[in-house]
Amino acid sequence: MAANGISTLATKALKQAAKLVIAQAKRQGKTVATNGTITGSVDSSKNYYRYWNTYDINDLPTKYTSNAVTDNANVGGLAAHRPWKTAPLTTTTPAPSSTSYAGTIDSSTANPFTFIISKVDNPGIATAFAQTNWLLKFDNTPGNTAVNAQAPGGFQSGSLYATDANYYYFNSWFGLGSSLPKGTPFTITW
Repeated sequence: MAANGISTLATKALKQAAKLVIAQAKRQGKTVATNGTITGSVDSSKNYYRYWNTYDINDLPTKYTSNAVTDNANVGGLAAHRPWKTAPLTTTTPAPSSTSYAGTIDSSTANPFTFIISKVDNPGIATAFAQTNWLLKFDNTPGNTAVNAQAPGGFQSGSLYATDANYYYFNSWFGLGSSLPKGTPFTITW
């Protein structure tokens, strides 16, 4: 018998759902006790936090209905990252006393790694870049390679090298296996 009580649940469907709930909590950076109790709030600073952190059981190729296996139609093919979805992302203009800003990248290239951030899609980002010691972080999922960019002159893996009326441009001295999709979230702290 498992300490978290999952093995004692009445049906395979309940067991599957319970396992997904615990996995989701961990991916969101919450604390999961041995007995399965979940505490805390979403915490992206935890090393086990993942961007794809909200499950949709209907994206699995198969799932349980009571104790029977139910095949999903998977129209259009299997979903990427199944069954994980991203958490709803809110982009807001931080208050002047804020110490972080969340937004999304517009596009990127893989090798050498470069990316751009749209000013229109990220209102309030100028507040973050006006700080002298800002640090931009995002998670290259899948692969989970943390990518950091720092203010010009910093020693992180990338830096802001240009800006125009519409975009901020970043470069780096390393390559990724593939580019990151539009909408990949980032956080700037200062």
